[in-house]
Amino acid sequence: MNKMDWTDKRFKNEILDYKYLIENFKTVDVTDRNFFDNTGRNFQRICNDYFHNALIARKYADTNILQKHYELLESYKDLPNTPDFESALRNLFKETDIVVPLLASQVAHFFNPDLPIYQSSVFDGLNLIDTAKGIKDPEIKIKESCEVYKRLTDTIHEFRDSDTGKEIIAGFKSVFNRYPRIIQNITDTKIIDFYFWLPTLDAE
Repeated sequence: MNKMDWTDKRFKNEILDYKYLIENFKTVDVTDRNFFDNTGRNFQRICNDYFHNALIARKYADTNILQKHYELLESYKDLPNTPDFESALRNLFKETDIVVPLLASQVAHFFNPDLPIYQSSVFDGLNLIDTAKGIKDPEIKIKESCEVYKRLTDTIHEFRDSDTGKEIIAGFKSVFNRYPRIIQNITDTKIIDFYFWLPTLDAE
């Protein structure tokens, strides 16, 4: 792991955007969209690579799915139990008639940052295949997405605990130890998640 990868200015900005979102979303009304769409614009743009396809974006714009996503995220704050991926996936489907694993994983991750984001570059980095992609039947897609997310979670945790994962985490911390506010509240799982984002940044 090259330390210069971590110190790229764009990447540092992504980290700071992420930290602001994860540390403050419980104290603001996220349904006003300003919190995510302005302050966290760069983070949300990369995390939502699922929407880069113009046809998909137009389809989702008709359902206002991102607004429903924010409303769901806000509603979970009042519940006694931490939301999981499946409940977020099913509740978002009830509101929009669309199965969007990425947004469901964001909800799960914000309440439990040790869970990964259902994102293409993470699948690629871990050599996993999203077998739910392309499934048309909503119920089958939901069930398969849950299985995929479990495999993703298990695999990223195994990678995190491997010698390579530990080396990556140590490299991240060796660079940012001089900036305690960057290290604070970022889980080791999230560091691995960030690591697999690097090719996405390099491609821009």
